[in-house]
Order: sequence, then structure tokens, then C-alpha cells
Amino acid sequence: MVRQLTKDCYALLIADKPLRPAMIVDFGVDTPEHYQALQDAILAGATVEELDAALGKGKSQNALVAKYGVETNVVFKTDWDWMRENVQEQIKELEGKQILSEEERVLLNELYEEVKSL
Repeated sequence: MVRQLTKDCYALLIADKPLRPAMIVDFGVDTPEHYQALQDAILAGATVEELDAALGKGKSQNALVAKYGVETNVVFKTDWDWMRENVQEQIKELEGKQILSEEERVLLNELYEEVKSL
């Protein structure tokens, strides 16, 4: 099932309208060139399902743009990428300092598992 955020983002890109802040963050649209690359991929045939599968995954977005022959120098990198790369490391650092309660430790590990699955 395609997320509503992705459906709305897809429609805005087709209509050449500005993206909402959550879309900019989740899809790593840091510059007008990022916007153009995603828009060009969609206009070349990328589906809403493909865009949804790439949400929050810079490498997948780069692959999506390349799949549809979009020539660009932009590299997509999202906040979700950063979290996947850094959350577990930060959890271990906090655990080592023994400043987390058991409840905080459980919540952070649940967060990590959720972020990792995106």
C-alpha cells in the first residue's frame, strides 16, 4: 500500500507544484536539482509505487532516477539514511555511559528497529 505522503508528493511533482516540508525531508529534496531529478523520473515513467519504495532511502532514489535515464549530478541522501547509519551507534554510546533507564533503552531500541525497517 502506497503511503499518502508519497501519493501527494507524486501528484505535486507531476503538477510542478512545491513539495511540503515533510516530503522535502523524507525524499531528501535538498535543492531545485533534486526536485527536477525526481520530477524527470516520474515524467519518464516512474510509478508512485516505485517512489514509495524509495521513500527515505537515498540510494534507492538515486537508482530510481538512474533507471529512468535522468542525467543529473545530484545525490539523494535523506535524514532517514542518517538515522539508520547513526542511531544504533548513539544508543550504544548512551548505554556505555549508563545514563539510560531501562524504559529509555527499550524505547530507543524500538526506534532503531523501526528506522532500520524503512
